[in-house]
Amino acid sequence: MTSDGASHETTSTDGAHALMQSSFVHLRFKGGRFEGQAAPPLASMAELAQINDLIMALAPIMWRRTKGAKRIREGNYPSAPVLRIERFAQGSSIPVIVRDGGSATLLNDPYEASRDLMERTFQEIVANTVIPEDFPPECIPKLRQVGKSFQPGESAAFLVPDAQGVWNETLFTAEIRESFWENFDHISEDTLTLTGKLVSLHREPQRLVLLLPSGQKIDGKFEEGHIWDDLHRSLGTLSKHPYTRLKATVERDYLNRIVRITDVRAVEVMETLAEKWHDRFLELLGLRDAENPSRPLASIFHEAWFPVGQGLPAA
Repeated sequence: MTSDGASHETTSTDGAHALMQSSFVHLRFKGGRFEGQAAPPLASMAELAQINDLIMALAPIMWRRTKGAKRIREGNYPSAPVLRIERFAQGSSIPVIVRDGGSATLLNDPYEASRDLMERTFQEIVANTVIPEDFPPECIPKLRQVGKSFQPGESAAFLVPDAQGVWNETLFTAEIRESFWENFDHISEDTLTLTGKLVSLHREPQRLVLLLPSGQKIDGKFEEGHIWDDLHRSLGTLSKHPYTRLKATVERDYLNRIVRITDVRAVEVMETLAEKWHDRFLELLGLRDAENPSRPLASIFHEAWFPVGQGLPAA
C-alpha cells in the first residue's frame, strides 16, 4: 500500500485480466493519466460514477423484459446493490469493484444482466460502430457520458467473454468515442412512401404513430391541418382499413433507419378485404428489388394490385 492509500501492484497481462475478471465490472483504464501512476486521477472516479449510473438505469429495464412486465411491483424486484471500489490494482489502472448488498446468485439477476449488456454494447461500438438493438433507447444519454472525461490517448478497456468463454479486451478510446457519437448524432432527411397501420392520432398537438408491417412503431407529426381528416379516416378497425399509405418526410439515423416522421404530405386509405389479401400483402411488402436490394417493392405491387385511379393523391 502506498502512502497515498492506493494499492500499487505490477502484474502481467494475464494477471491484469485475472484481476479484471474478479471485479464486478470487467474494466481497466489505459493511457495518459492512468499509466505508471501510484494513484488514480479524479477523472477515473467520474468515469466509474457514470458506469454505476448506467448499470443502475439498465437494471430495472432488464428485469421488466425478463418478467414481461410493464412496470416493477413493490416487493417483486431485488434491492439495488451498492458497487464499491475495493482497491485500484496496478497503481491506477484497474478498479477492483465489489458488489455490496443484493443477491449475486439471483436467477436472472438484473444488475449482472445490465453490466453484461453495457460491456457488450461497448464491444459492439468498437467492433461494428453500432449500439445493439436490445439496448434501451432511454438509456442512451447515460451511455454517451462514459468516456466523456478522457483525454487523447486515454481509454477504457472492457474484458468481454466470447461464446467459447474466452475473455477478449475491447478498447474504447477517446478517439473512438468522439467519432462514434459524431456519427450517431448525424440525422438525414428523406421523402418516401410508408405503408402501415395508423394506431394513434392526436389533433393537439398534431401527432401520430404508424405501425409498419415489420412491427416497428414510428412516431410522427403532421403540419397541415387538412391532413387530419384523411388520417382520421384511416383509424378504423383492422378489417375495415388494414393499411394506410403516407407520403411523408422522415428522419433517418446513423444506420439509415427511419426514426421519426416529421411531416405527412398525402394520405391514402386502402379499403380492401383484409380476409383475402392481408397475409399475402404482408409477404409482398417484404420483397426487394433484385437490382437494388435497398428498394422495397411495395409501391410496384400496389400499382399492380389495386385498380387504376387509386394511386397516392398528388402532393
